[in-house]
Amino acid sequence: MNINEFIAGWKSHRNVLNDMLEEATTEQLSFKPWEKGMTVAELALHITGSMDMFMKTDWRASRSFRSSLAAVKTVKV
Repeated sequence: MNINEFIAGWKSHRNVLNDMLEEATTEQLSFKPWEKGMTVAELALHITGSMDMFMKTDWRASRSFRSSLAAVKTVKV
């Protein structure tokens, strides 16, 4: 996985979340798909915070990002 693939995947998740938020009622924002998962509202805040992080990160110099990418490559789905 390269940086463009990572960002494309992130954008895909963001777009799905945006579509869900357009249709969600206030009550549905507290929904958790599993006990330790984030609520829909928490996920929205997480994605929003990630957008800010993406804008402030120099990906070419980020060792932690490269380490994270290496870890992602080893995960089997």
